[in-house]
Amino acid sequence: MTIYSQTMGSLSFNREGSTQITPFGNIQDWIHEKGDTVFVDVREITDNRGYFNTNNQQYKFLSIYTAFGYDGAFRGAFFKNQYFDNSDILRIEITPNLIPNDCFLQGIIVEKFEDENPVAYIFLDEDWKKQFGDNINITWGTIYQNLKPFEFKPIAKGVYMSRIKDDLNRFSEDFNIHYGGIMVGNIQTPGLNMFEIKERYTAIALH
Repeated sequence: MTIYSQTMGSLSFNREGSTQITPFGNIQDWIHEKGDTVFVDVREITDNRGYFNTNNQQYKFLSIYTAFGYDGAFRGAFFKNQYFDNSDILRIEITPNLIPNDCFLQGIIVEKFEDENPVAYIFLDEDWKKQFGDNINITWGTIYQNLKPFEFKPIAKGVYMSRIKDDLNRFSEDFNIHYGGIMVGNIQTPGLNMFEIKERYTAIALH
């Protein structure tokens, strides 16, 4: 798998090693299915150090006490946690309650620390794959300089996961202050922040 890394205005290519990245914990404990809904358990993923709070993810561990904010864009239109079109129809939502195949996009990004390093687990439902196929990328960093494909690892019926090692350089003050963020969507170019997403792009983000 190739990771694209944009540095000082140039695009360089960094190739991941073949070593399989193994998540900390049992993924099956992270996911709960009830009817058509797949619940992504933020508390379980973060070892009870974090939780979802509508517009952000709270996280507290040792000297780290912070909140990761959420927002997104639907075809270039900015939103905080949900986007409704002019007909008042929900089109996209940032939520741990994923309902695959309901014709609107749902997903969530969960940040945690593993061996004192920040990592992010990204969950998308089947509607993303139906709408964009495999044409979904993750971009992250202080200036969103990194780009890699979303892996589409199936973890429940109609729900997929991908994992990244976050950029240490986007944190300061014991990880309590953060810059830049993580975005996932049909983004094709590194270096774009949420306010620079062109009209054709749809994405969710954690900052």
